[in-house]
Amino acid sequence: MKNKSALILLLLSFLFHLPTFAQSWGKGVLEKSDFMLVGYVQDNLTREKLYGAKVEMFSYTDSLLFSYVIEPNVSFYEEPGGWAVPIPMEGQKYAAKGYILRFSKEGYDTKEIVYTVPRLYKRQPTLRLPAVNLHRTPKERKLGEATVTATKVKFYSKGDTLVFNADAFQLQEGSMLDALIRQLPGVELKSDGRILVNGKQVESLLLNGEDFFKGNNQIMLDNLPTYMVKDVQVYKKDGALSEMLGQSAGDKQMVMDIKLKKQYSIGWIGNVEAGGGTAERYLAKLFGMRFTNHSRLSFYGSLNNVNEFRRPGENTDWTPEMVGDGLTTVRFGGIDYFINDRQKRFKLEGSAVVRHNDDTYNNRTSSVNFLSGGDTYGLSASRSRYHSFSFFTSHDWLFKWQNVRLRIQPDAYYERSQRNAFSRAAVCDVLPTSFIAEGALDSLFRPDLNTALLGHTLYRTDSEGLTKGRAFNVGLSTMTTIKIPHTMDNVIIEAGARVTDNKYRIFDKKQTDYPQSGQPTDYRHEYETQPFQATDFHGKASYYLPMQKNWRMQPYYSYRRTQTKQRGSIYRLDALEGWGAGTAHEVGVLPSVADWQRTTLDGEHTRRTTATDNTHTVGYYLHKETFYPSWWRMTLDLPVSFTRNELDYQRPSVVDTTMHRTVVTFAPVLTVGNMWPTLREGTNDVIKNHELEFTLRANSSYHDFSYEILQPYGRDPLNVYVGNRNLKQSWTGMATANYTYLNTPRSVNAGLNLSYSIVQNALTMSYVYDRTTGKRTYRPENVNGNYLLSGSGFFSLPLDKQKRFTLSGNTAATFNHNVDLISLADETASGVSPRSSVRNLYVSQGLKLEYGIGKIKLGAKGNGTWTHITSRRTDFATINAGDFNYGLTFKADLPLDISFSTDFTVFSRRGYTDDAMNTDDLVWNARLAKRFWGNRISVMLDGFDMLGQLSNIRRSLNGQGRTETIYHVIPRYAMLHVVYRLNVSPKKK
Repeated sequence: MKNKSALILLLLSFLFHLPTFAQSWGKGVLEKSDFMLVGYVQDNLTREKLYGAKVEMFSYTDSLLFSYVIEPNVSFYEEPGGWAVPIPMEGQKYAAKGYILRFSKEGYDTKEIVYTVPRLYKRQPTLRLPAVNLHRTPKERKLGEATVTATKVKFYSKGDTLVFNADAFQLQEGSMLDALIRQLPGVELKSDGRILVNGKQVESLLLNGEDFFKGNNQIMLDNLPTYMVKDVQVYKKDGALSEMLGQSAGDKQMVMDIKLKKQYSIGWIGNVEAGGGTAERYLAKLFGMRFTNHSRLSFYGSLNNVNEFRRPGENTDWTPEMVGDGLTTVRFGGIDYFINDRQKRFKLEGSAVVRHNDDTYNNRTSSVNFLSGGDTYGLSASRSRYHSFSFFTSHDWLFKWQNVRLRIQPDAYYERSQRNAFSRAAVCDVLPTSFIAEGALDSLFRPDLNTALLGHTLYRTDSEGLTKGRAFNVGLSTMTTIKIPHTMDNVIIEAGARVTDNKYRIFDKKQTDYPQSGQPTDYRHEYETQPFQATDFHGKASYYLPMQKNWRMQPYYSYRRTQTKQRGSIYRLDALEGWGAGTAHEVGVLPSVADWQRTTLDGEHTRRTTATDNTHTVGYYLHKETFYPSWWRMTLDLPVSFTRNELDYQRPSVVDTTMHRTVVTFAPVLTVGNMWPTLREGTNDVIKNHELEFTLRANSSYHDFSYEILQPYGRDPLNVYVGNRNLKQSWTGMATANYTYLNTPRSVNAGLNLSYSIVQNALTMSYVYDRTTGKRTYRPENVNGNYLLSGSGFFSLPLDKQKRFTLSGNTAATFNHNVDLISLADETASGVSPRSSVRNLYVSQGLKLEYGIGKIKLGAKGNGTWTHITSRRTDFATINAGDFNYGLTFKADLPLDISFSTDFTVFSRRGYTDDAMNTDDLVWNARLAKRFWGNRISVMLDGFDMLGQLSNIRRSLNGQGRTETIYHVIPRYAMLHVVYRLNVSPKKK
């Protein structure tokens, strides 16, 4: 025990002194002196930060000591866009007591400040100067200037910021932001609004450096006109903690920042769109935004039933599987606000969204379940309707004082919903269609069913359900930072709470019989109350300690208490006289007899639980980051959590117990990265850049405590769950490596990503299948042998000097070794191992070739995925299948303000054992648009799947089985849109 304590003390000592051991590492700007002057430069009128401004330090004898050009998104103990110059030292003393600081920028008057160095403290490595205001230089008229036309550079790099020049991309008149994002080299825009840059997901989509409808990228993508965009910047932005501290804390996240042109820094924009089409399709949209340099107010609304992500003429990731599985009518609207005080005393932002959904689903499915000893065949049909109304609002309020900063983040969510559902299902040990060609599923429920087929039917079930209720939760989180005088140290205090209160009522009527085995018919008419309450309170305290040579460490402690209560009840209404099988009581109607709750309570399957978790976490965070000319960085996080679980579990007629356990989890993360930029002489412009980053992480986790309840739970007689008290702690390890290469003069962008993860004692839900009844008995188990290896690469480069031809591609490969525990009841009885290992290999390749000249753009695309699935199981048939698509895209701006865009794509499938899955679908989409009144009004005619090749039948195949589902959807339609766009800017004086 003494040796362990000594080892822990030695480790802690090493971690606290590590920054001192490494002081000689790095040669960044901040490492030229132990003391720095920092601040930022802004426009005197607009208070806008002036990037590109030059800061020079002179001695009183006019000797230039140091100069620095301000770069965006670079932080020096200050928010992005700041400057820093070292204070010259001679030994332990200042080289001089005063200096001259000169601030200059093209288009502004130069300003000089005489600065006298005050007393500096050893724990205060920086002195922050007030903002320096520069006045614009009066413009002079110039006549007879020559115009020079040159090829515009599509992208370049400034420091660690990748900048895409919006004007260098060929876009049709009236294009929105999504069209620009899709053209950016190395950028992928997914159909759900997610954005990937060089294979990494963008955490936030910003507008002029600030959040915009946070968490919903689609609003900006669909409504911001591209003519307003100056450039698109991708960089790693300091996070919430850095903003609170006023210095970089190593919490960077990748963002995409949409920078507007200067003439659109103040004004109004708006879009109104209405459309109607075939198959009763319609849409209506409204968007408006008022913005200034320091504020923004936006609102939007939409009403539609198109459920469409396709854009004619665009190269997207859309596939026929994205058609949808039902018809949805959506009505929603929201507002978003942003206020940034000119004096930087506070920043307020937030949004509120109201939404109403009306969804209709109607599908039929046939399936094959691969099992040793013979497959089983399933048929099912379901139809449902879902209504919901929801409201969500979230806010982020930041207040700043001299040494204290406070962030308050409240949010609230409310939803009311109702779902009506009907379904039928049957499973046979032979293919039902071999007996009945048409209407096999409905025939299985006929009283005069074919006797031979009845003998092969394992089970059949008919059900009707109704669920209605509401969900509500409200939360509040706060963060306070307190700066220690005469140091850069901060005390950080965080606190938060969340309360959830949901109430649902569920009605279900189901009948299941077992023709083959002859077991009694199971009829249930159930009513369930499902109240759910949860509370979550947490707090965290940490000490943020900046060290010399740009090391930062942060020891921390946090406490969290969560409690969930599920106190519902299940009532078997069929136990009442006159409520059994064959009676006509509708779903949703409750008995009128007295005391029915007591007499119908299902004490075997009613579960009432209270789960309480108390977690204490101690951790140590260490971060190192250098700037010019070295870009080395390292982050280490070592959290250890101690959790006390308590579970009060009750099933009134089966078990009433309280269980306790204490678990310890550890989740270390280490990230190391570096950049090797080649700068243009005399500037910070990056000509070439290599960037490499490694991440190692591990995580331990424990199973849900309720998995240790041994008493079987079989509310659904076809699916029974049993517990296991021998479950072990699971461990997950992951290693990732990312490399990117950028060559600005040649417009070349490329990268490679590799990752490996392995899980020890992975939790899996094993099951034993009874062929005679179709019953599955599930039991949680630990298995080993699960691991995942993946790699991906991308590239983008021009093929000619004029850069009219651009070739881009991406390659990905994933190998997944998956272990399950699946067996038949007779195999378990005979002692046969239930372990089932399946090896999955997925390889994909995408290529895109684009040619642009003037206002015409032609593209060719091809994407393919190959799937190879094998297993050592003797009954397993190896799967070798490929899905691929190829096609052309075309866009052109024609005379008379007419534009045309179209795409032809062939979607193919090959290698499937079922010939019905080997298909070819030719999809042709097109759009014809005409602009009126100075581009303010656009009329567009869209046609989707004009050849009628898309099917509403969807098929899938994996190692466990094959399914074929027919959905009630309409993939083919035409729609006429009318769009009105408004842009109002203040008149120049």
